[in-house]
Amino acid sequence: MIIEIETFNVKASIIDILNNVIFTDSFVFIEDYCDKDLLGSEIRLKARDLLRLYFEIKKKFHVKIAEDAIVSGHFRTVNKITLLVKNEMNLGN
Repeated sequence: MIIEIETFNVKASIIDILNNVIFTDSFVFIEDYCDKDLLGSEIRLKARDLLRLYFEIKKKFHVKIAEDAIVSGHFRTVNKITLLVKNEMNLGN
């Protein structure tokens, strides 16, 4: 139960970063997009925005996500990023 609450807080915080820092135009990132590729045709995040998201997450959660996790594609959806952050925070699955 606690892990579920923590997962929600991590995911909600990432969505908040996307909506308030990354997407400053009329696009609104919603929960339904959490499994969509951030660089894909629906979300269309630019690589520099993904990098900015990384640094915002690093600052907010005080975590460092391993380069191999990013290179292997685990930093491409909000749900996968949430798992990476949880693991770095030792919240488990």
